[in-house]
Amino acid sequence: MQGLMMNVPLMIASLIRHADRWHGDTEIVSRTIEGPIHRYTYRDAHVRARRLARALLRLGVREGDRVATLAWNTHRHFELYYGISGMGAVIHTVNPRLFFDQIVYIVRHAEDRFVFFDLSFAPLVAKLAPECPGVEAWIAMTDRDHLPASWNPGILGFTLSNITHTDGLYHTAFLRTFEGPVNDNIAQIGASIADTQIGSELGITNVAHLRDLTVTGPYNPTGVSETASRHKIFTCRPTTPDEERPCAEKIISSIGGSAYRRPLQPRDVKGLMTFFDQGRAEGGFELGVRMALEAILSSPHFIFRVEELPAGARPGQRYAVSPMDLASRRMPTNTLPRRSSLNETSSGTSTPERWRPQRSTEDQSSLRSPVST
Repeated sequence: MQGLMMNVPLMIASLIRHADRWHGDTEIVSRTIEGPIHRYTYRDAHVRARRLARALLRLGVREGDRVATLAWNTHRHFELYYGISGMGAVIHTVNPRLFFDQIVYIVRHAEDRFVFFDLSFAPLVAKLAPECPGVEAWIAMTDRDHLPASWNPGILGFTLSNITHTDGLYHTAFLRTFEGPVNDNIAQIGASIADTQIGSELGITNVAHLRDLTVTGPYNPTGVSETASRHKIFTCRPTTPDEERPCAEKIISSIGGSAYRRPLQPRDVKGLMTFFDQGRAEGGFELGVRMALEAILSSPHFIFRVEELPAGARPGQRYAVSPMDLASRRMPTNTLPRRSSLNETSSGTSTPERWRPQRSTEDQSSLRSPVST
């Protein structure tokens, strides 16, 4: 007689996985905050929830972190339930009907790192943001097309670094295609190195896998295989543990500046160094640098050309595009700027001819309005 309540561990991620597997074509119907009816399947929801989990990992969310929501029952909120809890973080659903002071206390006390909110709560978020400095980002649950035309980052205290929208968050994420088997406490296993009798032990599941891999050679090495690309990346080599972090900051600042087409700000370096610290703890200096480079290559600042608003910009106001953004426009899509060009343009000492814009900053093409169209 089996003495267990169920065959697999009781985990929230198992619920959406079960729905995907057995009811994947079943529709989930809800009305969006923007108005239209939204329809998709459990299979679609599972994919988006996993993308959300990977995107949150890229933002630095770790197991046990609190991620809050101020939202109604929509498909995006549904995905947050499984995406946040499935990655090991804690979803903190804040009741928007509470008094303002109560919400401030709850968000502070929970130490929420991120808050997802529906557009209907944008006025409330505008008041909450100054009272909750511990929140790293307020994420609007909408797409770019439905952001209000009157959205004013300057007044609300938001910048491109601490506000985004969920559709963009999903698009910059990576979908994990393999998550490994789920332990089954009753089903007998097949042939495996864990059971030489094939099926006599319980509680172990396995998938087809490679048991051993042996690589031989080179037999007469003449030195470490240093390639040209490695020389470009590792512009310094630490000789002591105390030198590793400064060296990593130098490498990340150099490569990140070329990738982002602008000098890195202190907040950029700080965020990328969290990936270095994680990799360094797991496998040393080179693994830390590799994880930081992966974060750079998956960042929206590398994938897209983002032109940030100047401080104090008002809706409808025209403003001159910065020399750095103008120079970035002139660069071909598949080309990275030289580091010397970045330094000269950011300091204002000169604008290299290959970066020089063809039109004056007074021309209409070099003026931009902060209002989304």
